[in-house]
Amino acid sequence: MEKLSELWKKAKSAVSRGFGRGDEVAVTKGSDEREQLSNRPLATPAVDILESDKELLVVADVPGAKKGDTLVSVDGENTLVLYAAVEEGDGRSAIGGEYRTIDWYRSFHLPSAFDGKRARAALESGVLTIKVPRRKESVPRLIPVKARG
Repeated sequence: MEKLSELWKKAKSAVSRGFGRGDEVAVTKGSDEREQLSNRPLATPAVDILESDKELLVVADVPGAKKGDTLVSVDGENTLVLYAAVEEGDGRSAIGGEYRTIDWYRSFHLPSAFDGKRARAALESGVLTIKVPRRKESVPRLIPVKARG
């Protein structure tokens, strides 16, 4: 498939145009060649976001995504971006079909209590899991209460 830098360029391009379910993204071959291979829909994956005392957990359904074609990044403003390009087909010819190959894109602004620089991501069976630890200064701590008199 493509290098991550190419994936990132496509993701940034999609953001600059606006995005959502069914937006078309031009897929090009390499950074120097402008040959358009196909128009690919860009979809928003279903996501669960869970918070604990230790971390923020983002779980996204990205069916068809593979590790080498998935990008997770956090910018200086603590914006988490996930992008996954899905390879088309498996060499078989379709004689009919109701499913389209789509790429996945989603972004979130992380609360300042979470440290995007220490985020970790894993992909298994089309489920992308991103763990973002809390900043040390934002971890809740118990304050003992002293009794007087």
